[in-house]
Amino acid sequence: LQTPEGLDLWNEDDPQMVALRQRAEALVANVRRDSEEGILLPYGWDLKLLTSGSSRQIDIGNTIERYDNRIAITLLSDIILLGSKSGSFALADTKQSMLAASLQAQLLNIADVFNTKAVPRLFQANNFMNYESLPKIVPGQIQTPSLKEVALILRAMGLEINDDMELQNYLRRVMNMPELTEADHKALYSSSATNTNNVGNKKTTTDPVDDTSQKDFEQNDMNYIGGEN
Repeated sequence: LQTPEGLDLWNEDDPQMVALRQRAEALVANVRRDSEEGILLPYGWDLKLLTSGSSRQIDIGNTIERYDNRIAITLLSDIILLGSKSGSFALADTKQSMLAASLQAQLLNIADVFNTKAVPRLFQANNFMNYESLPKIVPGQIQTPSLKEVALILRAMGLEINDDMELQNYLRRVMNMPELTEADHKALYSSSATNTNNVGNKKTTTDPVDDTSQKDFEQNDMNYIGGEN
């Protein structure tokens, strides 16, 4: 900041010069390049931005990218950075599990604060009586198993899900399907069991046209020696 010629800002004995110098120093220290940039100067004053003598360009993109990576790693959400340079399915699966575990821990911490602070005060403020224990806020699961994993587990355990309505409703929740009521479950699987029994009780019959035992000659007949009679 250049002052007009003849203006003595360094005169400590003049209170006006002292105040003017303080305002000039504050003006120089608060120069910003943003949406509110702009300086109003009186006649004779001149403001110039300082520049370095070197022409070397500093790559601030790498610095910003490094800080972005550190922030994502701190929050265990660096899965969003996969694919920009490298990555694999196994690595993405592991990072997704870590992110889900961290979010689940945060939900449990929030629910614990509600259960220890908010819920008791709510019951106390409303004068609830004759209760044995306070209700608890329990968060749901962030990550649900995939259908492939569930199918492999059911196959490995050899479970029959037709008669287990609770297990079926859990699988339906995983697949975002409506749950079955007890009446619907009985109506659906009782009819399926009846149809299965009917199919099992049917006798298998052989079409006489395709019955090879009634034919005089077959290519696999061991008595056939070829030639004409």
